Amino acid sequence: MSLGSQIKHYREKMGWTYEQLSEKSGVEKGTLNAMEKRGSQASKFASEIAKAFGLTVEMLIDESVDYDVPYPISRVTPLPEGAIHVGNERARPIYVVGKGAGSPAPERIWTDGDRPVGAIDEFVMGYSSDPEAFLIEVDGSSMYPKYEHGNFALIEPNTSIDLEDVVLVRQEDGRTLLKRLLSRRNGKIVLASYNDPARLELDELDVSWMYYAANEIARKKIKSRF
Repeated sequence: MSLGSQIKHYREKMGWTYEQLSEKSGVEKGTLNAMEKRGSQASKFASEIAKAFGLTVEMLIDESVDYDVPYPISRVTPLPEGAIHVGNERARPIYVVGKGAGSPAPERIWTDGDRPVGAIDEFVMGYSSDPEAFLIEVDGSSMYPKYEHGNFALIEPNTSIDLEDVVLVRQEDGRTLLKRLLSRRNGKIVLASYNDPARLELDELDVSWMYYAANEIARKKIKSRF
């Protein structure tokens, strides 16, 4: 595919006419029309057109990934619901390594230090500023509507945690829970759900680790290596 065909793809994906893209980008509609029809390979207007779609030039010409648009290019965590963190890095595979919200994660993916060491065959092409980011499948409806059963949560072990953040908690007994952090003081951690009024109080000594959950990833975005 060419730059021109990529522009056409994203213009149609946005549902824009040439006039609308021209208004957003500042590029004459006749120029846009010609670029698409000729299948232009490059253009001095590429940066302005990419910004109109909320993409970088590199993302616009990248044929291997069909980016969601509009796609903010300057977000930092914590992220709005449904968003994927975008840094300066390119899209990379982020792998599914287990389940959360009550179901035990597969033991084969954890080390003795309770860190993910491997992955199953599923992944998403996404962005995260955390090199150790991974995905867990949401098991159960207690975190609905923020996290739906069967979708996935993007976990960032190296992102700091604040109260009211969603967290993935690994307990010493092996359970791995996706919950909302309500309180952390006096050696106690209080967790809650969105779809269940019950609260869960844990002793910090019974918690192996607690990681930040950035946002939900829809199942339809998950790919398989095979």
